[in-house]
Amino acid sequence: MPAGLTKTPKSGFWNADYKDLGPRIGFAFRLPMKTPVVLRGGYGIYYQRLSGQLVLQNVGHPPFALQQSLIGALNAAATFQQPFVPPLPSNSAFPIFIPRTPDSALFLAAIARSIRSPYTQQYNLNVQMELAHDFLWQFGYVGSKTTRLTGCAQFNQALIATPNNPVNGQTTTTNANVARRVPYQGVAGGSYICETSFNANYNSLQTSLTKRLSHGLDFLASYTFSKALDNTSGTGGLSSLDLSFLGNDQTNPRSSHGLSDFDRKHRFVASFLYQPSGLKLGPAFLHPVFSHWQFSGVLVLQSGLPITVIDSTAASVYGNLVGFSRAQCTGMNPASSGSVTARLNGYFNPAAFAPPPAIGDGTGFGNCGVGILRGPDQRNLDLGIQRSFPIKERATLDFRSEFFNFTNTPKFGQPVNDFAAGPAFGVISSTSGNPRIVQFALKLLF
Repeated sequence: MPAGLTKTPKSGFWNADYKDLGPRIGFAFRLPMKTPVVLRGGYGIYYQRLSGQLVLQNVGHPPFALQQSLIGALNAAATFQQPFVPPLPSNSAFPIFIPRTPDSALFLAAIARSIRSPYTQQYNLNVQMELAHDFLWQFGYVGSKTTRLTGCAQFNQALIATPNNPVNGQTTTTNANVARRVPYQGVAGGSYICETSFNANYNSLQTSLTKRLSHGLDFLASYTFSKALDNTSGTGGLSSLDLSFLGNDQTNPRSSHGLSDFDRKHRFVASFLYQPSGLKLGPAFLHPVFSHWQFSGVLVLQSGLPITVIDSTAASVYGNLVGFSRAQCTGMNPASSGSVTARLNGYFNPAAFAPPPAIGDGTGFGNCGVGILRGPDQRNLDLGIQRSFPIKERATLDFRSEFFNFTNTPKFGQPVNDFAAGPAFGVISSTSGNPRIVQFALKLLF
């Protein structure tokens, strides 16, 4: 190994975690009341298994890998017999340690040695009450707190240089001297390290009403009022691969604290199954035709997803990756007025946003918060009809019909949230669900 490098005593990419204790406890207590009332609660710790994508952040970069990209005239010497000119190093040449100089610009994506297993504490307390025969009402609190959540921060964000506060000999802040103002000379701005140092929490009030099957009717109606917060939402990272990024100032994670991308403030879901009693009036030959039908349905009403407005032209003097900086807010209401259909070409109030603040010949961070707006809400009703017709002792004909999105209510996607997109900013050009779909089916059982 070259001088100045330290080899870790362990062969793993991060230190092993042998102390992941996950206790779980729950209780149920019937209160001494005339009406049946049960108090229930629980607590548990659950650990997350980290994605293998984190390891790929290391093995795909020096010293384990070497990237060589030659385009156009730079690749003129290539032939089918020798497509790489200069030729690629042999496998035995690795690890290849590239010397870091002030003029080099190595882009690094790394993981911290101090990575630990993320864990979530889940807890709930609720009351169940029998309102009437076959009716159960439940209400309570459900929450969770996630600790050591994975996230990535760009560790080489350029510093602001002034005559009174020079940085590496630079006394001005411009787009041209970004590489000279980074904390680690020779490492490209935008280089990032992923670690388990972030937190998230979820709090909700939940209630539901259940009717057990009687007189042919069974239904469940539930409502949730909740809020989920974290530090890495709003930047479009790949949370499924543990590659969620901080937005705006990478040295101030708290400035990125806000609503989670999946947060739904209000959510109401109702489902039912109804089989009316057989027809007893009218001509006798119609009784078997209009009896034994079964009706079912699911209704979903929920708030839209949070929207974080970004500006891909912001923060140019900091040298970070493009697309992770938020837009500049003027203080006016960012939401435009009118129905969603009327705002398809202008979901945002343009007067609420402005170009990013100028720093030198570049731009700084915008001041808009995380999740300051919500996308279109969603309303959906699915219905189903089913009937079985016995043909013979060993044969039955099943008829079924389903109506998806029965009311044909459009479910619009999120608007373009990049202020730098110009006329496309705030435009909704997609849907997140299907229009009304009706299907029929016949099944012969024998």
